[in-house]
Formats: sequence, structure tokens, C-alpha cells
Amino acid sequence: MSQAQVIGNTYKNRWLGCFWQQYDVEAIPTVSWAEQWTYPICIQGIPEHSPIAVSTGSISDPEMFMEGYRYFLDKLHPDYVICYGKPLPGMTGDLVLFRYEEAFPPSKKGVQEELFEVSRWIHKEI
Repeated sequence: MSQAQVIGNTYKNRWLGCFWQQYDVEAIPTVSWAEQWTYPICIQGIPEHSPIAVSTGSISDPEMFMEGYRYFLDKLHPDYVICYGKPLPGMTGDLVLFRYEEAFPPSKKGVQEELFEVSRWIHKEI
């Protein structure tokens, strides 16, 4: 993506979260990134010590993912990280894990499941 696309997509993501919060919907920002230059853009609008969500379901470069992950932990100090997919070695912090298949079951293409039933959480502090 171009810089303009990354900025635009990040803006839309944060705008929707803000909109939902105005209607008392809890919105946990999903953080995704690409190359190093995208890191500062991708954390815009996320307050320190708030929870964040990441996905490990389609990582093609684990080293690049971990570099970005460490950047976000260092800058945002999230209370906890919701991780969709298997955590990578070296992922630290207070993790709430969901199996990727539970979040996005193959039988329901494009439909995300309701995840926030506490009984389904796998909580792991590393």
C-alpha cells in the first residue's frame, strides 16, 4: 500500500472505533502493520494502556511481525493484547488468545464469530 492508503485505512479504522464508542459499544483497536515506516502511522489514535488486538493468522514474515509487535508494546504499553491465531515465540505481555479458526471459521466464509464470551477465552500471561 502507498503511504496515503495506510493513512486513509488507519483513519477509517480509528473513526469507526470512535463512532461506536459514542454509542457505548466497546471498541478494541486492531493493530496491523507492514514495513517499518508504517509503525508510527498505525499507532495513531490509540491511547496508551488500552487493549489492542493483533492477528497471527496470515503472517508471511515472522521476524517483521515481531519487530512491529515489539514497537507497539514499547509505544502503547497495552493493558492486554488480544491475539487471533497462534502466538509467535517471543510475544510478551498479557495475552488473550483465540484460535484463528474460532474467530474466522472456514464454514462461514467472511463471517466473524462472537468471541467475547468469557468462557471461550484462553488467557496467558507471558
